Amino acid sequence: MDAINQDQTVTGSSVVANLAGIISEAAGSHSSPALGRGLSLAAEVLGVITDEAEAALKGKIDVEALNAGLNDLLNGGRQAERGIETAYRAIREQKAQGSSAT
Repeated sequence: MDAINQDQTVTGSSVVANLAGIISEAAGSHSSPALGRGLSLAAEVLGVITDEAEAALKGKIDVEALNAGLNDLLNGGRQAERGIETAYRAIREQKAQGSSAT
């Protein structure tokens, strides 16, 4: 999932879509197209069920806060990954420079 679901009106479906995004992001390049299709289908089905259950849970779960937290988690994971890649690249480049100096 490339884009984070940021619907104007947060629903159970958007929360489930963000959960699917987090799972997809965690799987990264290790996931197969079949996993992606299955995850997309599961998110769609769970979204419909969650939208129906949302009315019963009104006042018990702050769906907007939950969705915002999932967005933060997904964005934070991406930011941490970029930081790790940058640090690794810097170490690798320094090591390569040290090897060529000898």
